[in-house]
Amino acid sequence: EPIAGSGGFLDLVHAFIAELKRSETWPEDLEQACAARGAGRRDREFARVYAEYQEVLLKHQLFDAEGKFWWAREKLRQGEWGAFGSLDLVVVDGFDDFTQTQYEILGLLASQASRMVVSLPLEPTPVRVELFAKTRVVCEQLAQQATVTPATIDSRSAAFAPGWSGRQLTSNPAEATRPAFQQIARHLFGNTRRLDRAAQAEEVEIVAVAGQRGEVQWLGARIKRLLLEGIASGDIVVAFRDPGEYADLIEQVFPAAGIPVCVDFAAPLAQSPVVRAMLQVLQLELADWEFPAIRAVVDSPFFQPDWPERAGIRTALATLRRLQLGSDRRRILEQIGRDARQAKDPTHRAESAAALALLSRLDQTLAVARQPRSLSSWADVLGALVADLGLLSSRDRWPDDSSHWQTLMSALFAAGRVEQYTGGAARLLDVTEFVRELTDLVQHHSLSANRREAGCVRVLPASEIRNLEIPFLFVAGLSEQSFPRRRADDCLYGELERRQLNEHGLALAHQAVRTQEEMLLFYRVVTRARRRLILSYPAVSPD
Repeated sequence: EPIAGSGGFLDLVHAFIAELKRSETWPEDLEQACAARGAGRRDREFARVYAEYQEVLLKHQLFDAEGKFWWAREKLRQGEWGAFGSLDLVVVDGFDDFTQTQYEILGLLASQASRMVVSLPLEPTPVRVELFAKTRVVCEQLAQQATVTPATIDSRSAAFAPGWSGRQLTSNPAEATRPAFQQIARHLFGNTRRLDRAAQAEEVEIVAVAGQRGEVQWLGARIKRLLLEGIASGDIVVAFRDPGEYADLIEQVFPAAGIPVCVDFAAPLAQSPVVRAMLQVLQLELADWEFPAIRAVVDSPFFQPDWPERAGIRTALATLRRLQLGSDRRRILEQIGRDARQAKDPTHRAESAAALALLSRLDQTLAVARQPRSLSSWADVLGALVADLGLLSSRDRWPDDSSHWQTLMSALFAAGRVEQYTGGAARLLDVTEFVRELTDLVQHHSLSANRREAGCVRVLPASEIRNLEIPFLFVAGLSEQSFPRRRADDCLYGELERRQLNEHGLALAHQAVRTQEEMLLFYRVVTRARRRLILSYPAVSPD
């Protein structure tokens, strides 16, 4: 497969375009910067991709995530304020950074409001310069958009991290002044040579556990003990850099321990049982009816066709085993047909006849998947297959199967519409190409999460707890891959090339900025604890 059609490469291209657009770097800006440092073929091709992508969006009046902010800014500039026409107070909380477009939107809102309050983690006197470098840049940028009056929170009666906000960040000053937490808030990432050890740190624990499963089991036992001591489940939060890496283990271990849990993780559409069942049907065609693929389809609880031949499932599998038919759809049907006519044992003839009836009916149903089609046409094929095979009528199906299937259909039709925007003829995909596209699609679309947070221990991404007050905070999964989250140079532009492009007018992130982002995120996470902070990591990682 050409690399240009691979999902991983497209993700890199999309991420880089998004980064350029957040700094309002247009295709011509990229071309000029590349030319200034000596543009190569890659630079010219990527600039062309970016230019044509932007042209398609403008032609069809479409907006990507960054374009929505551009559109909002232009509407405000044109005086279309809508519900924001008369503002007294604007509060901006929970941000560490803003894009250029967002700065301009804030400036426009500030011009309409009597007062704007922006909260940021800062120090009154710059000591940990690298830790708060990003937020100090934010202060400078905000000062270019509006008149700014810094205000520092009194940390003796509020939270640990001083900031630009008049908001009372905690209702319990005694908890906010716990010595161990004060020590972390005031000195984390500071100069350790100038640091005096805290007199006591009983509120903070660091625990190493063998492996991910061992870590989750330890978390479950420790949280269960807190619950038995009378701690409310809503006062406990477990933070992971990415809960998805632990979600399956948590949903196995915590409920088994009697812990009500809510995991903030939207699983990919690929994890939907009905979607997996359809992929198994398509894999049957790709595998040319290998025995494991046949069994995966007909022996699945989702296989509920309204066929009289369905009664022969067990007989069909037994016949395939008896005749030792491993693969090749045509050969399988021919040999079973021959056995149904010529087998010496009448029982075998009857069994082969029943098997042939079932497999022939399945063969006829799957015939629609054996010719190239457009994405939109493939969506129609899947709709017909799910109905013919009864994949949505299983008594054991999840209650959300129908909505998951509709999400898949919507995604396929949307992908088909996107192809039309390019102006060329729709691609015709054979089943192999379609399964590749479908697999990529269901990995990138998420299931809607029906979360019940009330009365549950919450499991959240680290980025989602930065503005919460958490009595008992577990920060788990602290492997070398989670903090800091290391990003290798991608195949588009490496660290050196990014710095060179920045010297010619671009504003691309580089390693120093990413390190600052990682430090600030970790700081904001660990300063959310109010009574107990437990840090855990798997002593043996899966890698």
